[in-house]
Amino acid sequence: MDATNTVAAAGTPRWNPCLQEARYEFLRLLRSPSFSLPVLLFPPLFYLLFGEVFGANRSPEAARFLLAGYSVFGVMGVALFGFGVTVALDREQGLLLLKRAQPMPPGAYLLAKVAMAMLFAAIVLVLLALLGATVAGVRLAPAQWSGLFATGLLGVLPFSALGLWLGTLVGGRGAPALINLVYLPMAFLSGLFLPLSMLPAALKSIAPLWPAYHLARIAQAQAGFGDGATPWAAVVILLGVTALFLFLARRRPGDLLTRVSRHACHAVSRTVAPLDQARARFGAGAQPAPRVAAMGRVRPPAVDDVGVRDADIHHAGLRRALVAAHRTVLSAVHRTLRRHYGAADASGRRGCRRHDGAVP
Repeated sequence: MDATNTVAAAGTPRWNPCLQEARYEFLRLLRSPSFSLPVLLFPPLFYLLFGEVFGANRSPEAARFLLAGYSVFGVMGVALFGFGVTVALDREQGLLLLKRAQPMPPGAYLLAKVAMAMLFAAIVLVLLALLGATVAGVRLAPAQWSGLFATGLLGVLPFSALGLWLGTLVGGRGAPALINLVYLPMAFLSGLFLPLSMLPAALKSIAPLWPAYHLARIAQAQAGFGDGATPWAAVVILLGVTALFLFLARRRPGDLLTRVSRHACHAVSRTVAPLDQARARFGAGAQPAPRVAAMGRVRPPAVDDVGVRDADIHHAGLRRALVAAHRTVLSAVHRTLRRHYGAADASGRRGCRRHDGAVP
């Protein structure tokens, strides 16, 4: 049976942990009503209200324009909140450090979140397409529907990188407020709901600074606006935005984890030294003191007695060293986290705290 399990484990693909992590991440957020209900229902409801109920006399071009705009709006919400809020919560609760210590591929965490965001984005895009085709009377060619769907799925990437960076700036409680401050103004100023020609000149001039503006241009081109060609300049800009925010997000938590690892390694090295000294002193070549028999006569220790005594000394020293290492590593991690978030901890500047290694 062990051989069968070994063969099965050897034949497991390396990307299987990524799929499992993506599945659990999707189920985790799907079962969170505070995330799944607004993200999945707000874009279709807004499209239905503002595009059909309050704009019943609008032209078919307006319905197509709003379909492209609300598609981008839904993709933005999925990526920003799916990455920003969850990363902030995971970082605040220490889940990132826990996952770093687990035998999981390094990129599985981010790949799982990207897959989760794409799955939610696909659901939003399907709902919007059904409303557009049935209620709003939008008529697009199959290639246009496919292009709009692919634009929405791939449009998750730049906003996921932006959400990842925002999630490293604040804690779990402040992340929703910060993301809303970025999400809603960017959606309005990028021309998702109104053509840019209806906005003031000052707002129109800063529209190209927003990533949503460039994704909206691609989505509108797929919906039949302009000459119908894909604006490749917008694609290049979105790729640059993705790389920029990934770089910014990598620096902040990366420096933190590097400092934690450095302090932990230093603490372990300080606590392993007594164990090495104990082993050198009570090694296999050392002879313990002879034991006195009950009759008062001195007898040399037996071979078994020497082995038992060495084993007792070795295990006791190992246990003390491990307990000291555990305490010192936890102290170093706690001290580094407090110093990272601005808490005053004078002992953190003097290196690792000493412990006597006493067993409780």
